[in-house]
Amino acid sequence: MDNIPERKPRTRDGKRKPPDGCKCKKPVVHLRGRNGSGKIRVSCRNCNKWGLIDDITRKVKNKLTRVNVRTNPIRSETGILQRAIVSPDKHFPLEDHPAMNCLKRIIEIANADTYIDLGDVVEGDSVSQYKTKVKGKIPLDYKIAEIDAEVKDIKARWDDIDEALDKSSITTKYLTVGNHDERFDRFVKKYEVLKDQYGFIPLFKVKERGYKPIPYGEMLKIGRLHFYHGHHAGGIFHARTHLLRFGINVIYGHHHSIQHYELGHIDGVKSATSLGCLKDLSGDANEWLKNLSHGWGHAVASVDWYDDGNYVTNIHRIIGGKTVFYGEYIDGNI
Repeated sequence: MDNIPERKPRTRDGKRKPPDGCKCKKPVVHLRGRNGSGKIRVSCRNCNKWGLIDDITRKVKNKLTRVNVRTNPIRSETGILQRAIVSPDKHFPLEDHPAMNCLKRIIEIANADTYIDLGDVVEGDSVSQYKTKVKGKIPLDYKIAEIDAEVKDIKARWDDIDEALDKSSITTKYLTVGNHDERFDRFVKKYEVLKDQYGFIPLFKVKERGYKPIPYGEMLKIGRLHFYHGHHAGGIFHARTHLLRFGINVIYGHHHSIQHYELGHIDGVKSATSLGCLKDLSGDANEWLKNLSHGWGHAVASVDWYDDGNYVTNIHRIIGGKTVFYGEYIDGNI
């Protein structure tokens, strides 16, 4: 028994530690409800220790980048103060090309002010911890060569999006960093000397491209609507889980499936929207699924904020590389 490696204590959602005093190598932690001070009661089934831990779901709500709705003088006469185009996970270089063509056309014709990328812009296969588990540790010289090759390919594909943005009316760009983007930041933690070169933000020149990055796990709030990558809540009905956990209006990606859920709160109706992805959905691009069927889908959103503080979200599904955006038929296969 002494030879069993000690595992990092995790609960069923993989994020909460066991109570103080629990010394089990493999604790089985159960959630026992919240108290009035914002703590969560937990217990370990093995040693029957009880305790209080911080509620991470409440901490997330405090990590916000708040942005006021900006008035566009060209559009203000119609009552619409701001329009944003929102795009989900692309996983360059594993993006779906027809879906990306639809996104670029939407950017060009949307007459929007703002572009919001929900993260997982890149796949990050060259720095994936899962590859290391299979192949073992790789000499750093070979690793850097592999990273440089992937980065060169990704930058060329990302440039296509930025070119469309430069041609459009969009002046403000946000990027909520995703877990695949953050793979590069986890990589440089092992090699601190590479931090200024191979971290996600400096490596892909995110700020130089004109994006304001929202750190991994934090949220962007514009008016009454929140945006983030989407990894703080999961399950089959993850839109419902997001709404029950946060109690806020939120749009997110990460899960690759398109979902929407609304719920009445004391201060009005709240909604959570999962925007799907723009990744190639084929088995060849997702070998890790082992041909498992999935419910993923392609979509882009447009959000209009009105002069009374309310907003409307429109989900534009992309099916077979085709979509319709405010009456214009778009065929991304051409």
